Amino acid sequence: METIHALLQERNAFETEPFLAVHNSNAALNTTVIEIKHRCDVLLMENESQKDELDRLRFQLNNKGPTKTETRLYEKISKLEEQMNENRDLEEAKINKLKEQLQDAEKEKKLAEIQYDGLKDTITRLQEEN
Repeated sequence: METIHALLQERNAFETEPFLAVHNSNAALNTTVIEIKHRCDVLLMENESQKDELDRLRFQLNNKGPTKTETRLYEKISKLEEQMNENRDLEEAKINKLKEQLQDAEKEKKLAEIQYDGLKDTITRLQEEN
């Protein structure tokens, strides 16, 4: 009975290790996606707020031409849009890297499953021989 219990514990320890990398990669990818969504939401809200302010100022001036404030707001909006695009590109690169890591972890898991099946067959064969 103790031998079976020890064999089960050994098998469980051996089977758990390949899945840790997959789980950790998935958790990291999920965290990154949440952070990216939050950053995008914040930048979009800032962008909308500034566009509304710009429209309000434009209406007050009855289209008399851009003022210093409008010009400054246009520049600020342009900078924010550039930052948002740069952040999006960086985050997409990070996501692609995490996806590659996830694929690598899945390959390692498949290899571990193949090794496990081979060990299982060997154990079965040795038990039958004994």
